[in-house]
Amino acid sequence: MQRIAILGAGRGGLSLLQAIKDNARVNIVGICDLDPNAPGLAEAARFGLKTFRDCRALLREQSSIDIIINVTNDPLLDAELEKIKEPETEIIHGKAGMFIWALSNAQQQLHHDAEQRSVEFKELYELGLKLSSSADLQEVYSTIIDYATMLTNTPAGSIAILDDKSGEMTLAAAKGFSDDFFTLRRWKLRQGGLTSYILNQEKPVILADIASLREPVNPALVREGVKSIIAAPLTVRGKIIGILYVDDFKLRKFAANDSSILGLMTGYAALTIEKMKLLDDTRRMAITDGLTGLHNQQEYLKRLEEEVARAARYGRTLSVVELDIDHFKMYNDRFGHLAGNGLLKVLALAIGDHSRMTDLCARTGGEEFAVIMPETDFQKAMQLAERLRVLIEELRFSVKDEVDQSITVSIGVASFPEHGGTALELYHAVDRALYKAKQAGRNRVIGFPDQPAANLQMESG
Repeated sequence: MQRIAILGAGRGGLSLLQAIKDNARVNIVGICDLDPNAPGLAEAARFGLKTFRDCRALLREQSSIDIIINVTNDPLLDAELEKIKEPETEIIHGKAGMFIWALSNAQQQLHHDAEQRSVEFKELYELGLKLSSSADLQEVYSTIIDYATMLTNTPAGSIAILDDKSGEMTLAAAKGFSDDFFTLRRWKLRQGGLTSYILNQEKPVILADIASLREPVNPALVREGVKSIIAAPLTVRGKIIGILYVDDFKLRKFAANDSSILGLMTGYAALTIEKMKLLDDTRRMAITDGLTGLHNQQEYLKRLEEEVARAARYGRTLSVVELDIDHFKMYNDRFGHLAGNGLLKVLALAIGDHSRMTDLCARTGGEEFAVIMPETDFQKAMQLAERLRVLIEELRFSVKDEVDQSITVSIGVASFPEHGGTALELYHAVDRALYKAKQAGRNRVIGFPDQPAANLQMESG
């Protein structure tokens, strides 16, 4: 084991002390400095090492010193040491001593960087585990943004997804912004624009001051007060799928490590997003009617059970509307099945556009549709159903060069809990009401068991 004395306890001596104190092959026998407030003296005392104000006292007390490292850069001290040291003691002094200080600094920095990178890789590993166990796409987006902002120590972040067909970017998720930030949910790619530039880069793009950019940035970012950004393109097997952003509300010189850690993250992120989008599409196909894009009958029945259970649990109302196109077979016979499919699409759009966000619209049969209306009582459901019937009756469209075509629908309405205490009872109740509407002459709304909409006071407008 090498017995070492350090002369100079300023920044150089402190750095050297910290670099070699844990080395099993080194025994620091003392550290010396004329300044009692030198930081290396306090650090040495903290570790139980001997400290001295006079190098002569150090050399007298500590015999058999193998190496004296002089980091004071004082040539007079170098000359004095040559006179008083033991013959076998080696002195590293002057530039060599400062070189060791610089080397120890570099070693310390490397050690710090290695520890930091170890933490980052651990976080990335945990990110990978979380992403692999995420249940849906929105959870994936949120997890990615959480880790991106944590690892770069930024207060905000977002993910925008590219729609290949429309050439638009869609804001998929964001964190750290006000509610107003979501007003601009979609924007077009502009050739030569900033978003296009970022998407065409292989590495993250650091925007230290967005105010200095010649290209205009998203006005929502300006309103939020964003000053600095790192934007990392998300790519899978060469395919661009979007951008991951981290944002700071103050001017910031991002470190190269911030960029590299985001670069590593995007590999996990893009792959998981792409996988979850495929799963999402598969799930959507499983619960969606392929022709109209509305929910299919299987999903309708499942959701009806869930909504009835929720209404029962919280004492809420719930209504179901079921409608059927009048004389649809005659329409198909006259214009053909392709025209019939076109009519079903038109009707699905009308139903979807005039339903509320909380409603669930489904195609439940060939020409049958249904709408689940949570927290809607019987009177309100009858009013909404009548409004929908009138809207459909007033639709005009062309088919096979015949203009001004129209259709009518028959509608049944039933409500929980008065017309059925279970999903199955409610299903049969609304089906019976629809049958009554068709029996009564079609193009009308009947509420269970046989109450015409005309008997209710309808809302104006």
